Amino acid sequence: RFLSLDIDQGPPVVIRCCYSCSRVAASVDMEIRLPSNVYSLLVETNNGNIILESPGCPVKAQTCNGFIRASGSSGAFSLSTRNGAVDSSATGPLSSISTLNGNIRARVSALSSEGASITSTLGSIELQLPDTLAAELDATAGRGALGLEGLRLDSPAAGYGFLRGRLGAGGPRLLARTRLGSLTVSRLQPDGGATPA
Repeated sequence: RFLSLDIDQGPPVVIRCCYSCSRVAASVDMEIRLPSNVYSLLVETNNGNIILESPGCPVKAQTCNGFIRASGSSGAFSLSTRNGAVDSSATGPLSSISTLNGNIRARVSALSSEGASITSTLGSIELQLPDTLAAELDATAGRGALGLEGLRLDSPAAGYGFLRGRLGAGGPRLLARTRLGSLTVSRLQPDGGATPA
């Protein structure tokens, strides 16, 4: 009665919710089930959380105030929030994960062919990688601890707050940056957990 749900069947398909009387965007919770023939997905909200469960296609998700959680099968994915944490165990190729104010936990299965970036300004990063991943790691923690656990890094270069080197045979660049927080890169176990400390 007070809310209106507008669906533009496109392509692309666009779903918006607003107040019926003023057409001002409304705050609602939505659960959307996707058909199997969706080729890409863009999810945007200003103030709210985003949860993605096996979208099965390339995904770009962004919010200003809220957390993002992604899991299950996907195509290449990019996740961005300004104020909130990001937790990802999506199995598609990672393109980017970013937040200004929040922690990031990412269990990475593969990287985009162009490389990937994981950045937080005010938060810690916990990055778990399979030992089969081939990449060039470039990790920096501005004012926090930086650690590598259970992974072999070839041709390493390390100094105060930074660590670089080759994982496996090398490959796309994996950039991990936090300005005020710790950064841990650890080996992803087959069951999805990290290497025990």
